[in-house]
Formats: sequence, C-alpha cells, structure tokens
Amino acid sequence: MRKEQMKLPGKRTGLLLLPLLFWLLPTVWLERGPSLCLITYITGKPCPGCGMTRALSCLVHDEPRRAWRYNRLAFIVAPLLGYVWAKSLLTTSHSVPSTSLEGEKGSHELRLSTPER
Repeated sequence: MRKEQMKLPGKRTGLLLLPLLFWLLPTVWLERGPSLCLITYITGKPCPGCGMTRALSCLVHDEPRRAWRYNRLAFIVAPLLGYVWAKSLLTTSHSVPSTSLEGEKGSHELRLSTPER
C-alpha cells in the first residue's frame, strides 16, 4: 500500500474532527491566553485579523454578539471557512489514489521490440 493511500483516512478523520475540537474548546480558554499576533506585537496596534479566533469560537458557541465585538470580519470568514472545509472533505473522500506508475520515480515501461532484419 502506498503512503498516499495510508494518509487519506487520517486526513479525512482530521477534517471531520477539526470542527468538533474547535467546538469543544471553550471560548473562555482562548480569552485567557495572550495575543499571538505578530503585527500587534511589533506595532502595538491591532491588525484586521486580531480577535478572529475568539470571534469564530463565539460563533461556533452561538454567541454572535460577542463575536461581533471581537471581530466583525468573522461573519464573512466563517462561511468561507465552512465552504473550504466542506470542499476539502468532499475532495478527500472522492479522491481515489492512482495505481499507475506514471510520474513516479523509477517508473518502468514495457517496450516490445522486433528484431531487425
């Protein structure tokens, strides 16, 4: 079995568990932690993405007003993330690993030759 075939179930499982893990992670836990934004760290001013993780967590936990206070862009980003997640999940579940040897290192061709006369 090729490595790509073995990775597919793990990738599919990871994609399925990602929203569940984000839902299980309480927003309070994210609020207690420090900001990890490099732009804020360097400039001292918030960037347009600051608060996005907390806002998305609030949306997942059905707290839209708190999400709005953290970052209003979350209402645009959340549907886009959902679309990308669903598309990745569908692409992963429908992709069938190739069994041909084309394009692989050390691929072999069968050449039939006729004797010269």
